[in-house]
Amino acid sequence: MVDGDRAARLLRSITDDLAVLRAEATTGPQRRAADPLDDPSDLADFVAAVAGWVPDQA
Repeated sequence: MVDGDRAARLLRSITDDLAVLRAEATTGPQRRAADPLDDPSDLADFVAAVAGWVPDQA
């Protein structure tokens, strides 16, 4: 299970990666720093966390 902070970091990492890919689509390849969250198991953890997430009932 992934906690909320880790899920937020994973989502931010995915969003950042998508921004790079979008930029590469228009300007060509860009160098990017190694991201410690670029581990496939992190993505699987994130997907599992989102799939099991239930909003708090107020």
